[in-house]
Amino acid sequence: MGLFIRTDGDTSNTVIGIILLVMLLVFVGPTVIPRALSQSLTFFDEAIPCERLRMANDRGRHQSLIGTSAVDPLSIRVSPDPVPPPSSDAAATWRIRIIISNNTIGTVPIVYTPTDVIVGDATNRSGIGLLIFDNGNQEVQFSIPGNAPTNIGVTSYPDTAIRLLGPNQRCVHTERIPYSAIPQNIRGGAIVSAYYRITTDGVPPAVNANTPQIYSDQGLDVIDATIQGGRITSEAVIVPVNASAASSDANAG
Repeated sequence: MGLFIRTDGDTSNTVIGIILLVMLLVFVGPTVIPRALSQSLTFFDEAIPCERLRMANDRGRHQSLIGTSAVDPLSIRVSPDPVPPPSSDAAATWRIRIIISNNTIGTVPIVYTPTDVIVGDATNRSGIGLLIFDNGNQEVQFSIPGNAPTNIGVTSYPDTAIRLLGPNQRCVHTERIPYSAIPQNIRGGAIVSAYYRITTDGVPPAVNANTPQIYSDQGLDVIDATIQGGRITSEAVIVPVNASAASSDANAG
């Protein structure tokens, strides 16, 4: 300790400063540092990929009462990269990251399938989606290659469609949209937000007569206890065109 603390005077302020610094790292670091790194390093995500979250297992008998009874347990953010410029690179993609967080000390279930994310909304569908507007504030809907909406109008969800967010855990879904799939009216910039919608609390699938259900539902309707179903939406983010890349392409030409 002699290397870090002066011994020729009052060291109480130094000790207090070190303690406060440690507390700051413990309580703020797990959130702020990963987010800062993810914004600076393209290969770094601030949380675990949503597809690697634990899958549900017999929701009729296994639930966290703390998580499913919490008020406003989930929040969602969107972190889009700039829209890629016109390029000769056929593999160019527009990366949009969606971060969904569990703000409770219990386990909270979400309906999630990696290839289920859509652009636009559907009131009878559960899951994660994107809302994209052009610079004139007109909504733009288009298909993402390889993705198709599921969980439309269903009342019971298979375990493979339910992922579990642990206490105070968040996950990241990364969508990479091929440049060829981006509509012309948002290639000059866009306004992007993300949402999570749940339409029902889910009916536990029947297992067998020897394993009676404990819960009458799958505990999925966690957004608003006063209504059936609900949607949470992130703040909208204004997305420019990747000017530096566009400049480089122009210079190269």
